[in-house]
Amino acid sequence: MLKRKSIFSVSHARLPLGSPLFFLFFSLFVLFNFSAFRLSAQCSPRKIVKNYKPNLKPYKYDSYAYNDITFTDKPQMVEVEFAAFAGMKYKLVLGTSMFDENVKVNIYDHSHLVHRRKKLYDNSSGVDNLFWSVEIDKPGTYYIDYDIPVKGDSKSVNGCMVILIGFIEN
Repeated sequence: MLKRKSIFSVSHARLPLGSPLFFLFFSLFVLFNFSAFRLSAQCSPRKIVKNYKPNLKPYKYDSYAYNDITFTDKPQMVEVEFAAFAGMKYKLVLGTSMFDENVKVNIYDHSHLVHRRKKLYDNSSGVDNLFWSVEIDKPGTYYIDYDIPVKGDSKSVNGCMVILIGFIEN
């Protein structure tokens, strides 16, 4: 029987536990996992939803959209879409974690890829800029844009946002 050599070989070389290279890889592994755990532990969408859900009353809770945010030296925009039905009144509640920057929220009738889209609402008309009511005239897909400011003087570099959507019949 002809024995074939694989072009994919696995090296079984091991790093000695006391070697500087092993220590470097181990340190990077621990640091990365600790940082990811710390961020995910503080940015728990379920906890944010639980904290902000009472602000939806008397509206019925429908859903939420969750986004991780990394503040940089340039302004950014994140877009989330949601489906709306005619004859419903919606309440949007913005929940944040791990940052103090003011994020501007706008609702449009089309995606940011469409040049002639129309701004329908923004969070400047809401209570404390965190929650406000939106009346939708016709069913369809609507787009929520988060305008994320530059990092500025804040110590926070990462954070997360949750927008809760509630509805009530008109």
